Amino acid sequence: MLSTRKIYKTKFNIKELDKKEPNCNYSKNKLISEVSVKKILRSRVLTLRVCNIINFPNKHKRKLHNTFSDIFFEMAKKGFIYNNKKIFKDFISISKFNQIVYELIKKDSFGIFNISLGKKIYINQLIAWLNFYNTKKIKVINPKNSFNNDSFTLNNNKLMKKIKIKNNVLELKNECLRISKIFFNKK
Repeated sequence: MLSTRKIYKTKFNIKELDKKEPNCNYSKNKLISEVSVKKILRSRVLTLRVCNIINFPNKHKRKLHNTFSDIFFEMAKKGFIYNNKKIFKDFISISKFNQIVYELIKKDSFGIFNISLGKKIYINQLIAWLNFYNTKKIKVINPKNSFNNDSFTLNNNKLMKKIKIKNNVLELKNECLRISKIFFNKK
C-alpha cells in the first residue's frame, strides 16, 4: 500500500519506527488506512511511505492533490517562484520510484519502507534544475505565511539494504533536467 511521509513528525533522517504525528486529514487517513490494512493482512503487507516524487506535471483534471512538480510548473508559467533558500525536503524521481517498487515486489517484500533519496535537497536547487531550460525571466517572491516550509528527510537505509540499488542526487538532477527540457520544449 502507498502511504505518505506526512504521517511522521517533520525532522531530518526520519526512520520507519519514528514517532507518528499526522497533522492534516490526508496524513491522518493514510495512518488509519495503514492500521486497517495491517489488521486484515497482518504480516503480508508492503507499506511504502513515500516522499515527494518528481515527475512530469499532471495535466489530468482528476487527481488527489497537486505535486511539487505540478505547483512548480504552474508557477513557472505565470513567471514567478517562491523563495525557498533554507527549506529542504526529500525527493525521488518517478523512474527511481518505479524501479524501487519493482525490486521490492520481485523480492516478495513485506513490511514498512521509506521510499526516498535519503538526502537533503534544497528547494532552490531543485527549482534551478526544473527551470534549467526555461527562457522566461522568473521573478522570485517571498512566500505567504501559510506556505509549507517544513524541512525533512527520510532514512532509507532499510530499503537500500533490502534491494541493493544505487540512489543518488545526480540521478535526480538529470531527471529534473530531462523534465525541464521536455516541459519547456527545448530541442
